Amino acid sequence: MIIILGSSSPRRHYFFSLLFDEFQQITPEIDEAPFPDETALDYALRISSEKASWITKERVTSDNFFVVTADTVVSLDNKILGKPKNRAKAENMLTRLSGQRHEVITSISIARPAQGSLKIASDYDVTEVIFKKLSNSVINRYLDSIDWHDKAGSYAIQEHPELIISSVNGSISNVVGFPVRVFLKYCALKTPEIFK
Repeated sequence: MIIILGSSSPRRHYFFSLLFDEFQQITPEIDEAPFPDETALDYALRISSEKASWITKERVTSDNFFVVTADTVVSLDNKILGKPKNRAKAENMLTRLSGQRHEVITSISIARPAQGSLKIASDYDVTEVIFKKLSNSVINRYLDSIDWHDKAGSYAIQEHPELIISSVNGSISNVVGFPVRVFLKYCALKTPEIFK
């Protein structure tokens, strides 16, 4: 069986490498722009599913495969905070998150062959994160200490959380970008053979 992680994320690669000795890593090439009025959860589910579909159509040549994709979204007051395009936008996002409670949603999609057709199943996890009240100097010190360019919400919970995080209710791996509990639950119920 060919096992594929459909992501360029080094954090997802790390979690996947704890679960599988051998796998391929492929970066999906899709348009990740949200639809107007699309909720954060609907967006995450759609994007992870589209990533899985793209990989199976464009990169998979075997008929025995297992593709895993994911998408992580930071949601503040039901508004999506994506990846910042520049430093000013990163500062603005952290200012908006300062002292606030928000949700981190990661959708995970699994694509595999089923009775001659493609089956894509998706699930998700939600973690509540509360930020400390952040001064401008702390925001700048934090951004100076991480690579914020590819981080939803402009932060990485695994990097210097003591500067920005007040509390977390739920899965840390979900906030990092790969909901391990959800993935293992799905595999235990649907595809236990991938671990054999």
